[in-house]
Amino acid sequence: MTPMGGIRMADATRAEFNDSASADDFRALAEEPRLRVLQCSEPVRDGVWSLVNEHFCTTRPDVQLRVYGHYSRECDLSFVRLLPNVRHFAADCLMQASRVEALCELQSLESLSLGIFGLTDFSVLEQLPPGLTSLALGATRSKRPSLAPLGRFR
Repeated sequence: MTPMGGIRMADATRAEFNDSASADDFRALAEEPRLRVLQCSEPVRDGVWSLVNEHFCTTRPDVQLRVYGHYSRECDLSFVRLLPNVRHFAADCLMQASRVEALCELQSLESLSLGIFGLTDFSVLEQLPPGLTSLALGATRSKRPSLAPLGRFR
């Protein structure tokens, strides 16, 4: 595998990127046949998200894009507006997240994993794209979240 400045392979199936990742890094990563998850654990610039969408997601729609951690920080999910080509997305192992409703803009979304401990409003589930075939919800602080919106998925 070609060295990639802003991307580190955790193992053959998982890669971690940061704010210094380039278009060339994402193009090279797209050539890794065993890759299943592309992830980041800290905020990155909008320009990097655009590179992910254009140079990675278009050629590897099978790979899950995962945002996790953001240790001691709230994860602002508004960046997903820059990812129209994402089909598999996870926002998990997060304590807090804002702009969760932005997930509804992912019209090509097929699978979603939400693991946001501080999530108390599940209204985002009402607006998820109808093509969603897999949904995983992690533990939350909420004692009795309404899962009624899930009734529209059969």
